[in-house]
Amino acid sequence: MRRLTLGALLGATLLTVACGDRQAPASGRHGDTKAGHAEQAPVFGAMQLLAPLPIGANDSVHGVSAPFAGMIDDRLVVAGGCNFPGKPASAGGAKVYYSDIYCYDAKHDRWQKLGDLPKPLAYGAAVADDDRLYIIGGNNDAGASASVYELRLESNFLRDLFGLAPKLRLTELAPLPEPMDNFAAACLDDMIFVAGGNQSGRPGNRVYGYSLESNPAAWLALPDYPGPTRVQPVLTAIEGRIGHRKVEALCLMGGFQAGQTAEGIDVPTPALAPDEVLLYPIPDDAADDALARQALTVGVWEAITTMPSRRLDAGEEAIAESSIGAAGAFAVAINDQSFVVGGGVDKQVFLRALDNTRLTLLARAAGDDSLVLQLEAEKADYLKHPVAWYNFNDEPFYFIGSDVWRWVPMGAMPQTARAGASAVYDDGYLYVIGGELMPGVRSAEVSRTWIGLEDVPETFMGQIVEKQ
Repeated sequence: MRRLTLGALLGATLLTVACGDRQAPASGRHGDTKAGHAEQAPVFGAMQLLAPLPIGANDSVHGVSAPFAGMIDDRLVVAGGCNFPGKPASAGGAKVYYSDIYCYDAKHDRWQKLGDLPKPLAYGAAVADDDRLYIIGGNNDAGASASVYELRLESNFLRDLFGLAPKLRLTELAPLPEPMDNFAAACLDDMIFVAGGNQSGRPGNRVYGYSLESNPAAWLALPDYPGPTRVQPVLTAIEGRIGHRKVEALCLMGGFQAGQTAEGIDVPTPALAPDEVLLYPIPDDAADDALARQALTVGVWEAITTMPSRRLDAGEEAIAESSIGAAGAFAVAINDQSFVVGGGVDKQVFLRALDNTRLTLLARAAGDDSLVLQLEAEKADYLKHPVAWYNFNDEPFYFIGSDVWRWVPMGAMPQTARAGASAVYDDGYLYVIGGELMPGVRSAEVSRTWIGLEDVPETFMGQIVEKQ
């Protein structure tokens, strides 16, 4: 089965890359390994930093959140994103969006400018299929976008010999049925799927599919997914088993729903971060068979498991467990049956911030002036805490979709503690690109970590261990 997935990211996104050198030192920049030393076997969790992403960099600010990223012809391509290049977000700074498209030159550990998107964009999704990358939706200062672009690279012997960037080919495809941002996307058997996020300016449950094989190409409406709307969810594709039943399906998880208000009621409902992992069946040959595409539009969503739990630590002891929210997170496919979910905001911290208005209205109605003052102070200070206070998720989870579906914690990987980062899995390596260290503060860091999970990993006491 051919597919690569991308999860949205704070918009975002899910993807792949290859590097010429497959050594994996415990840390350090790409290329730091001394010449002449024997190549060592990769160590699980070993991380190295690549050249920083140049998009949006100036004298005081580096890095972007919610870029588009993916693999084209063994090259990592990154486009768009946004940051606060003037005043920081905590001081009321303006968000700026970018159109730059770069590819990573692994041989020289550098980024090469390929061109620009037709317009600045962030908070959309990207999926790769064979030698093409699809840039879908997103938003900018003008609002949400329905545009879809196909990116291809063209190179030759002379360009490679002299270290020149490949030539970019950009084609505009059929637009989304409506403008979308902060949604998730995945590619399965030559079909692109998008789900959730903001749809025509409001959170929605709608799901669409697009065949890369049919002519004329057009988007299909699939059944809405059930339950709360999901802004910033992740979406991947999986071919596995539930008991004796084989399934080829989309897997939707994470995201959040802000509080909802009804006419005549001032107090919104509580904010939600759904725990349910939803599955939607995809018929064989849906990309190029009209009957299969028709069947695609009448399937039924089902909840097949819940999100995994992370430990909340106090010093040396775990004091509680809370399921990860997977908002602003990433999901990358490992093989047909498995994927990794990581990064994203802390569920409890984030929901508390989303609920501030509701809690303040309730406290004011109850005459609790002390609580009102506390909540107003929390709102005023939300963007001013140190990075550690936000507690972004730093432990990815490996999902195994075979017979007994389960999550396996992968151990702490601080380089994944980002919201709105793009992520890529390729040939045993997990790449994490940009994203936020905390609300409003971006990172230009691009990390490469050996996780080597092409096969189902061995575990000991619930943790992944290296195979001997």
